[in-house]
Amino acid sequence: LATHAPDVLLVSPLVHFGPAQADLVASARRVGIPTWMLLYSWDNLSTKGAIHRWPDRMVVWNDRQRAEAGTLHGFPAERVTVVGAPRFDAFFALQPAMSGVEFHEPLGLDPAKPTLLYVCSSRLVSEEELPFITRWIRALRLSALNSVRDCNIIVRPHPDIALLPAGT
Repeated sequence: LATHAPDVLLVSPLVHFGPAQADLVASARRVGIPTWMLLYSWDNLSTKGAIHRWPDRMVVWNDRQRAEAGTLHGFPAERVTVVGAPRFDAFFALQPAMSGVEFHEPLGLDPAKPTLLYVCSSRLVSEEELPFITRWIRALRLSALNSVRDCNIIVRPHPDIALLPAGT
């Protein structure tokens, strides 16, 4: 840090398990380099751990995260800046790669109907989502609303977890 002498040290997410980023913040403070923390994910403040070394400024996506910085970590609101979710900015420039018909038909789904997507969680959150997914789909199919009862449903398992046991 002293050799490169940056104007500011930006760390992300700083609530990660382990001391590496906290040590960088402490080192920057010792040599007078301001530190900023940029949240990488929507749940960094609520599920990833404690902030062991406070940065000079925290940059968050929204007012909810600003509130979590204070309530969950005791971080002063006046040192939090809301900027949106910069890691997703590139998605605004994307164009569809295929039409709705091209997407739905190979899956055997009706492109004229609404589609619900359930994206399964990681092992850290839930290893056994199948019972919940089964109850959720059953509830949807019993809905009083035709658009909900008859909608397309896609369940995307987490890449690290098999949704169904091997051989099913």
